[in-house]
Amino acid sequence: MIPPARTLAKMFLDRRPYRGAREFKFRPHYRQRGGTDVVRVVAKDGAMDAPVFLRPDSSDLLNFEQIFLGGDYNVHRLPRQQEIEERYRSMREPLIVDLGANIGLASLYFRKSWPRAKIIAVEPDAGNFRMLCKNAPGATPIHAAIASERGQVMIVNPDDAAWGYQTRLAPEGPIEAITVADILERHPTCQPFICKIDIEGAEDELFSKNTDWLSAFPVVIIELHDWMVPGRATARNFLRLVSDLDRDFVLAGENVWSIANRH
Repeated sequence: MIPPARTLAKMFLDRRPYRGAREFKFRPHYRQRGGTDVVRVVAKDGAMDAPVFLRPDSSDLLNFEQIFLGGDYNVHRLPRQQEIEERYRSMREPLIVDLGANIGLASLYFRKSWPRAKIIAVEPDAGNFRMLCKNAPGATPIHAAIASERGQVMIVNPDDAAWGYQTRLAPEGPIEAITVADILERHPTCQPFICKIDIEGAEDELFSKNTDWLSAFPVVIIELHDWMVPGRATARNFLRLVSDLDRDFVLAGENVWSIANRH
Protein backbone atom coordinates (compact mmCIF):
# COMPACT_ATOMS: atom_id res chain seq x y z
CA MET A 1 0.00 0.00 0.00
CA ILE A 2 1.24 3.48 -0.88
CA PRO A 3 -0.16 5.97 1.66
CA PRO A 4 -2.58 8.54 0.19
CA ALA A 5 -1.10 11.81 -1.07
CA ARG A 6 -2.51 13.78 1.88
CA THR A 7 -0.83 11.36 4.30
CA LEU A 8 2.50 11.62 2.51
CA ALA A 9 2.23 15.41 2.60
CA LYS A 10 1.70 15.33 6.36
CA MET A 11 4.68 13.01 6.76
CA PHE A 12 7.15 15.15 4.88
CA LEU A 13 5.77 18.65 4.26
CA ASP A 14 3.69 19.73 7.27
CA ARG A 15 6.10 21.97 9.21
CA ARG A 16 3.57 23.61 11.49
CA PRO A 17 4.52 23.62 15.18
CA TYR A 18 4.05 20.32 17.00
CA ARG A 19 3.33 18.36 13.84
CA GLY A 20 4.84 15.00 13.00
CA ALA A 21 7.11 16.22 10.22
CA ARG A 22 8.96 18.34 12.80
CA GLU A 23 9.17 15.54 15.34
CA PHE A 24 9.84 12.42 13.27
CA LYS A 25 11.34 11.02 10.10
CA PHE A 26 9.02 8.61 8.30
CA ARG A 27 10.03 5.74 6.06
CA PRO A 28 6.96 4.13 4.48
CA HIS A 29 7.40 0.57 3.24
CA TYR A 30 5.43 -0.01 0.06
CA ARG A 31 4.87 -3.66 0.80
CA GLN A 32 2.95 -5.78 3.20
CA ARG A 33 4.52 -7.83 5.95
CA GLY A 34 2.28 -10.46 7.52
CA GLY A 35 -0.81 -8.81 6.06
CA THR A 36 0.01 -5.36 7.44
CA ASP A 37 1.52 -2.18 6.05
CA VAL A 38 4.65 -0.86 7.72
CA VAL A 39 5.87 2.67 8.38
CA ARG A 40 9.19 3.12 10.14
CA VAL A 41 9.09 6.05 12.56
CA VAL A 42 12.35 7.64 13.70
CA ALA A 43 12.44 10.41 16.29
CA LYS A 44 14.53 13.44 15.35
CA ASP A 45 15.39 14.23 18.98
CA GLY A 46 15.57 10.85 20.68
CA ALA A 47 16.40 7.17 20.43
CA MET A 48 13.07 6.00 19.05
CA ASP A 49 13.31 3.98 15.82
CA ALA A 50 10.31 1.70 15.51
CA PRO A 51 8.15 0.00 12.90
CA VAL A 52 4.45 0.82 13.01
CA PHE A 53 2.14 -1.90 11.70
CA LEU A 54 -1.17 -0.84 10.15
CA ARG A 55 -3.94 -3.06 8.81
CA PRO A 56 -5.03 -2.20 5.25
CA ASP A 57 -8.59 -0.96 4.73
CA SER A 58 -9.09 -0.16 8.40
CA SER A 59 -9.10 2.86 10.71
CA ASP A 60 -5.44 2.22 11.59
CA LEU A 61 -4.08 4.77 9.12
CA LEU A 62 -6.37 7.49 10.51
CA ASN A 63 -5.23 6.60 14.01
CA PHE A 64 -1.61 6.89 12.85
CA GLU A 65 -2.32 10.29 11.30
CA GLN A 66 -3.84 11.64 14.50
CA ILE A 67 -1.03 10.53 16.79
CA PHE A 68 2.15 10.65 14.72
CA LEU A 69 1.27 13.28 12.13
CA GLY A 70 -1.20 15.49 14.00
CA GLY A 71 0.57 15.39 17.35
CA ASP A 72 -2.54 14.71 19.43
CA TYR A 73 -0.47 13.83 22.53
CA ASN A 74 2.36 16.32 22.06
CA VAL A 75 2.72 18.10 25.40
CA HIS A 76 4.64 20.97 23.80
CA ARG A 77 1.39 22.46 22.54
CA LEU A 78 0.37 23.21 26.14
CA PRO A 79 1.28 26.37 28.12
CA ARG A 80 2.10 24.13 31.11
CA GLN A 81 4.48 21.92 29.15
CA GLN A 82 7.53 22.83 31.23
CA GLU A 83 5.73 22.13 34.49
CA ILE A 84 4.57 18.72 33.26
CA GLU A 85 8.10 17.83 32.20
CA GLU A 86 9.44 18.89 35.59
CA ARG A 87 6.85 16.69 37.29
CA TYR A 88 7.98 13.76 35.16
CA ARG A 89 11.64 14.32 36.03
CA SER A 90 10.81 14.40 39.74
CA MET A 91 9.27 10.91 39.67
CA ARG A 92 11.30 7.77 40.33
CA GLU A 93 9.07 5.52 38.20
CA PRO A 94 6.33 7.44 36.38
CA LEU A 95 3.23 5.47 35.45
CA ILE A 96 1.26 6.07 32.25
CA VAL A 97 -2.06 4.28 31.80
CA ASP A 98 -3.44 4.03 28.26
CA LEU A 99 -7.13 3.15 28.51
CA GLY A 100 -8.61 2.21 25.15
CA ALA A 101 -5.17 1.60 23.68
CA ASN A 102 -6.49 0.45 20.28
CA ILE A 103 -3.46 -0.74 18.23
CA GLY A 104 -0.87 0.73 20.58
CA LEU A 105 0.13 3.91 18.77
CA ALA A 106 -0.52 6.23 21.73
CA SER A 107 1.51 3.90 23.95
CA LEU A 108 4.34 3.97 21.42
CA TYR A 109 4.20 7.77 21.28
CA PHE A 110 4.26 7.97 25.06
CA ARG A 111 7.33 5.71 25.09
CA LYS A 112 9.13 8.21 22.86
CA SER A 113 8.02 11.23 24.89
CA TRP A 114 8.46 9.74 28.38
CA PRO A 115 11.09 6.97 28.06
CA ARG A 116 11.43 6.31 31.82
CA ALA A 117 7.71 5.71 32.32
CA LYS A 118 6.07 2.35 32.86
CA ILE A 119 3.20 2.17 30.37
CA ILE A 120 0.12 0.02 30.93
CA ALA A 121 -2.03 -0.40 27.80
CA VAL A 122 -5.60 -1.68 28.19
CA GLU A 123 -7.58 -2.78 25.12
CA PRO A 124 -10.72 -4.97 24.99
CA ASP A 125 -10.84 -6.06 21.33
CA ALA A 126 -8.80 -9.15 20.47
CA GLY A 127 -7.77 -7.95 16.99
CA ASN A 128 -6.69 -4.55 18.22
CA PHE A 129 -4.89 -6.20 21.13
CA ARG A 130 -2.78 -8.33 18.78
CA MET A 131 -1.73 -5.18 16.91
CA LEU A 132 -1.04 -3.41 20.21
CA CYS A 133 1.42 -6.13 21.17
CA LYS A 134 3.26 -5.63 17.86
CA ASN A 135 3.28 -1.84 17.88
CA ALA A 136 4.09 -1.15 21.53
CA PRO A 137 6.41 -3.92 22.75
CA GLY A 138 7.71 -1.62 25.49
CA ALA A 139 4.27 -1.36 27.11
CA THR A 140 2.59 -3.84 29.43
CA PRO A 141 -0.53 -4.94 27.51
CA ILE A 142 -3.74 -5.99 29.23
CA HIS A 143 -6.52 -7.60 27.20
CA ALA A 144 -9.50 -6.18 29.08
CA ALA A 145 -11.92 -3.29 29.25
CA ILE A 146 -11.73 -0.55 31.85
CA ALA A 147 -14.74 0.04 34.09
CA SER A 148 -15.79 1.44 37.45
CA GLU A 149 -15.82 -2.07 38.95
CA ARG A 150 -14.65 -5.54 38.04
CA GLY A 151 -16.91 -7.59 35.83
CA GLN A 152 -17.50 -8.59 32.23
CA VAL A 153 -18.28 -6.59 29.10
CA MET A 154 -19.24 -7.16 25.50
CA ILE A 155 -18.50 -5.15 22.36
CA VAL A 156 -21.82 -3.82 21.08
CA ASN A 157 -20.73 -2.64 17.61
CA PRO A 158 -18.30 -5.28 16.25
CA ASP A 159 -18.99 -4.29 12.63
CA ASP A 160 -17.85 -0.68 13.07
CA ALA A 161 -14.35 0.72 12.50
CA ALA A 162 -11.70 -0.85 14.72
CA TRP A 163 -10.94 2.40 16.55
CA GLY A 164 -14.59 2.92 17.51
CA TYR A 165 -15.57 -0.26 19.34
CA GLN A 166 -17.96 0.40 22.22
CA THR A 167 -18.27 -1.82 25.27
CA ARG A 168 -21.15 -2.41 27.64
CA LEU A 169 -21.24 -4.18 30.98
CA ALA A 170 -22.74 -7.65 30.52
CA PRO A 171 -22.75 -10.40 33.20
CA GLU A 172 -22.08 -13.06 30.58
CA GLY A 173 -19.81 -10.92 28.42
CA PRO A 174 -16.67 -12.54 26.98
CA ILE A 175 -14.26 -9.76 27.97
CA GLU A 176 -12.94 -9.06 31.45
CA ALA A 177 -13.43 -5.59 32.94
CA ILE A 178 -10.83 -4.24 35.37
CA THR A 179 -10.53 -0.97 37.27
CA VAL A 180 -7.88 1.73 37.40
CA ALA A 181 -7.53 0.90 41.10
CA ASP A 182 -6.58 -2.66 40.07
CA ILE A 183 -3.80 -1.29 37.88
CA LEU A 184 -2.47 0.97 40.63
CA GLU A 185 -2.51 -1.89 43.13
CA ARG A 186 -0.49 -4.07 40.75
CA HIS A 187 2.20 -1.40 40.44
CA PRO A 188 2.65 -0.02 43.96
CA THR A 189 6.16 1.35 43.35
CA CYS A 190 5.05 3.51 40.41
CA GLN A 191 3.90 7.11 40.67
CA PRO A 192 0.80 7.97 38.60
CA PHE A 193 1.70 10.47 35.90
CA ILE A 194 -0.59 10.38 32.84
CA CYS A 195 -3.92 8.65 32.36
CA LYS A 196 -5.11 8.65 28.74
CA ILE A 197 -8.76 7.68 28.20
CA ASP A 198 -10.37 7.01 24.81
CA ILE A 199 -13.10 4.45 25.42
CA GLU A 200 -15.81 5.44 22.95
CA GLY A 201 -18.50 6.61 25.35
CA ALA A 202 -17.81 4.16 28.19
CA GLU A 203 -16.49 7.13 30.18
CA ASP A 204 -20.10 7.48 31.34
CA GLU A 205 -19.83 4.20 33.26
CA LEU A 206 -16.16 4.62 34.22
CA PHE A 207 -16.82 7.86 36.09
CA SER A 208 -20.12 6.78 37.64
CA LYS A 209 -18.45 5.58 40.87
CA ASN A 210 -15.11 4.57 42.43
CA THR A 211 -13.32 7.61 41.01
CA ASP A 212 -10.78 8.44 43.74
CA TRP A 213 -7.98 7.33 41.41
CA LEU A 214 -8.41 10.33 39.10
CA SER A 215 -6.89 12.75 41.62
CA ALA A 216 -3.74 10.60 41.73
CA PHE A 217 -2.86 11.51 38.12
CA PRO A 218 -1.44 15.00 37.57
CA VAL A 219 -2.34 14.73 33.87
CA VAL A 220 -5.50 13.14 32.45
CA ILE A 221 -6.10 13.15 28.69
CA ILE A 222 -9.61 12.15 27.65
CA GLU A 223 -11.64 12.15 24.46
CA LEU A 224 -15.31 12.73 25.24
CA HIS A 225 -17.93 11.19 22.98
CA ASP A 226 -21.18 13.12 23.27
CA TRP A 227 -20.70 13.89 19.57
CA MET A 228 -20.72 10.16 18.77
CA VAL A 229 -23.61 9.01 20.98
CA PRO A 230 -25.93 12.03 21.17
CA GLY A 231 -28.62 12.12 23.82
CA ARG A 232 -26.79 9.92 26.35
CA ALA A 233 -24.74 12.62 28.13
CA THR A 234 -21.75 10.31 28.30
CA ALA A 235 -19.46 13.19 29.36
CA ARG A 236 -21.66 14.26 32.28
CA ASN A 237 -20.11 12.12 35.02
CA PHE A 238 -16.56 13.13 34.08
CA LEU A 239 -17.43 16.82 33.89
CA ARG A 240 -19.26 16.67 37.20
CA LEU A 241 -16.25 15.05 38.85
CA VAL A 242 -13.55 17.38 37.54
CA SER A 243 -15.64 20.49 38.20
CA ASP A 244 -15.10 19.92 41.92
CA LEU A 245 -11.33 19.47 41.60
CA ASP A 246 -8.57 22.07 41.40
CA ARG A 247 -7.53 21.24 37.85
CA ASP A 248 -7.14 23.12 34.60
CA PHE A 249 -9.33 22.04 31.69
CA VAL A 250 -7.65 22.47 28.29
CA LEU A 251 -9.26 21.50 24.99
CA ALA A 252 -6.69 20.51 22.35
CA GLY A 253 -8.06 18.93 19.19
CA GLU A 254 -10.36 16.05 20.10
CA ASN A 255 -8.92 15.70 23.59
CA VAL A 256 -9.44 17.39 26.92
CA TRP A 257 -6.32 17.72 29.07
CA SER A 258 -7.13 17.86 32.78
CA ILE A 259 -4.05 19.09 34.64
CA ALA A 260 -3.78 19.24 38.42
CA ASN A 261 -2.96 22.67 39.79
CA ARG A 262 -1.64 21.24 43.07
CA HIS A 263 -0.41 17.70 43.51
